[in-house]
Amino acid sequence: MTIFSLIIRLWRIDFQSFWLDEAHTAFYLNGQTPRVIWERLTRPGENGPVYYVLLACWRLAFGGNEVSLRSFSVLSVTVAIPLTWLAMRRMIPIREALVTTALVAFAPYITWYAQEAKMYALAMFAGLLVLGLLFEAVHRGGAWRWAAYGFAALCSSYIHFFALLSIGSHAIAVVVLLWPNRRRLVASWATMTLVLVPVLVWQAVAISRDVAGSGASMSSGEMSLPTRVGVLAYAYLMNVTPAPLPIVVFSSIVIAIFGTVACLAPAAGSLRQLGIKVIWGCGFPAPVRGPLALAILAWSPFFAHAIAMGALSAGLFADRYFMATVPVLYGIAAIAFGLVVDRTKAGAVVLAVVLVLVGAWATIFQVSVPIKDDFRRVMALYRGGKGVRDAVVPIPQYLSYPVGYHSAPGLDVVIVDMERPPVDYASKFSGRTGVWVVTNVPDRVIALRGLREWLVAHASLASEDTVTGGVNVQHWVFDGGCVTVVLADGTLGAPSFERPCLEEVRSTPQLLVVR
Repeated sequence: MTIFSLIIRLWRIDFQSFWLDEAHTAFYLNGQTPRVIWERLTRPGENGPVYYVLLACWRLAFGGNEVSLRSFSVLSVTVAIPLTWLAMRRMIPIREALVTTALVAFAPYITWYAQEAKMYALAMFAGLLVLGLLFEAVHRGGAWRWAAYGFAALCSSYIHFFALLSIGSHAIAVVVLLWPNRRRLVASWATMTLVLVPVLVWQAVAISRDVAGSGASMSSGEMSLPTRVGVLAYAYLMNVTPAPLPIVVFSSIVIAIFGTVACLAPAAGSLRQLGIKVIWGCGFPAPVRGPLALAILAWSPFFAHAIAMGALSAGLFADRYFMATVPVLYGIAAIAFGLVVDRTKAGAVVLAVVLVLVGAWATIFQVSVPIKDDFRRVMALYRGGKGVRDAVVPIPQYLSYPVGYHSAPGLDVVIVDMERPPVDYASKFSGRTGVWVVTNVPDRVIALRGLREWLVAHASLASEDTVTGGVNVQHWVFDGGCVTVVLADGTLGAPSFERPCLEEVRSTPQLLVVR
């Protein structure tokens, strides 16, 4: 299963364009000196410094091309497959644990992030490793096992900040797993407190600076809680593949409701039968502990996030941020599937066939249909039609990461800061024969600070294309062949561009006067 999964996830690993986030990863790897690494590890708000350190070592051994950078994520997911089995067999029956492992091995959602140069695949691996160490400490005890869990949990929080939510869910789940062994329970809480509290206090600086008050400016600002649940359920089953609404609704019901109820129902029945007094003395029955802990581990990070974001008036949400909980949610889906198997073999066969076909379709779809922002195509258009002194203007300016990654050496990039007016476009574009405006929000951003109006007044639109992902490319050619600057006293300005262009424009009437 693991080997077959590895083959699938290496298949056409470089098909999708290296997009914004991945290009930022490549940029971030530069200058990985010990001093820079230490600064990133000790500066609040740095998300994923451990990933970048490990990827920098990987790049030294295997190079920095797209296949190499993405294959590190493939490795992380591949190693996570046996970890899924080791963790799940401690919580749920062997049949359901096998189904969960198979979902992790072949799920198109995990395949998508296994083929992306970001920290999410490593975050899932780390989450499973931490969970496995937690179960070892819970079942076998020992100070060194709790210490190993604490160290791994701390490292996971520096792979992705949302790992802290999973560690918080561990504190709740161990109540079910350890009650009434209060000695071990106190030891587990002490370990988690040593990890959670210092990191949360340290990161509070970044939270108050970057997250609090973000509201609708971020991706989930106007999403209701049920909508977010639907987003997660759809993403985990279908990922980026378009699907009919009934399939989306059905998958959401199976994972979010049917599977969770199947986990919680035995616990509710035990509480009614045994009573609180008996539970206090005897703990939860063995068949109840695993599924109930599974439901806690799956959903408590999600609801804790919703409460925290509500308190902070923040909108920081994306399904990939919860990557560490994906195997646990697949465990809930496996329990739901097991209930179907127990009640109707024919229905189970039909459901299994549907899941296999949908999974195969989604996997083939994402390695054969362009989906990510296609900056490869953007720069191919630029190279095919650029003038002698054309420049590229990425808007917003963070698009300079993918533009720079896919560009040829010597690319002339002009950064226009749309947040700090006024912008002196005459000086910005002096010496250029034309500009290529690259943006993923053309109608809103290019119009800011009068850029569109300025281009209409002083240049002609030679071509415009919109590529995969909604990236818009506009090629503007300046009237008169070039832009220069005439100062108030009538003399030419001296921008730091090629002088021959200024000499050519001296004889043309299209001079831009800056007063």
